[in-house]
Amino acid sequence: YWRSASAARTLFAEGADALIARLNKLDAWFFSAISLASMSRAQRDTLLSAARDCRRAGGVVAFDSNYRPSLCESKHAAQETVMRAWSVADIALPPVDDEMALFGDADEAAVAARLQRAGVTFGAMKRGARGPRPIGWEIADGAFAPAEIVIDTAAAGDSFNGGFLAGIFTGAAPADAAIAGHALASKVIAHKGAIIPPERM
Repeated sequence: YWRSASAARTLFAEGADALIARLNKLDAWFFSAISLASMSRAQRDTLLSAARDCRRAGGVVAFDSNYRPSLCESKHAAQETVMRAWSVADIALPPVDDEMALFGDADEAAVAARLQRAGVTFGAMKRGARGPRPIGWEIADGAFAPAEIVIDTAAAGDSFNGGFLAGIFTGAAPADAAIAGHALASKVIAHKGAIIPPERM
C-alpha cells in the first residue's frame, strides 16, 4: 500500500475526541513507529497522549519500533518519537537491527540496557532467524527452530508480533507465546507476500 495515503494519516483528521473516546474503551492497543512516522506531529501527539490515557485506565499498549528512515522527518525526530512511545508501552516489540540503526547502539546488549533505562520491562526483542531476546522473562537456549524455507521476509516482524500478542492475550506463558510467534513468522516467510492462506498458518 502507499503510506502517503495510509489510514494512519487521517486517523485524527476529524472527530478526534469521539475516536479517542472509543479507543480508550479498548482492552489493548498496538501501534508501530511506521504508523507514527506516517502521521503529522499533531497526530502523533494525540495518539501518544491517548495511549497513555488508555494505559492509565487499565488498557494494555504494545509498540513495535520499526524504523524506516525514508518516512521520518529526521533521525532526531524519530528518536524522540520512539522514546516517547516506549514511555507509554506495556509490551515492547523492538526489532534489534532497527533500534541499533536509529540509536547507534553497539550491540543487542546495549539496546537492552537502553530500553531498560527507558522503563521497558516486558516484551520480545526481535532478532530474525535467531528468535527473540526475552525482555522480562526467560527461555531455554535452542527453543526457536530455524525456518526451513525463506522466500520473502517482508512480513516476518508483523507475523511474529501477531503470534506473540495472540499468545499473551489468551493467557500463554511468554516463552510459549514467543515460540508461537516465531513459528508463525517462519511459515509466513516461506511464501511470497505478507498474507498467506489461513490453512498454511
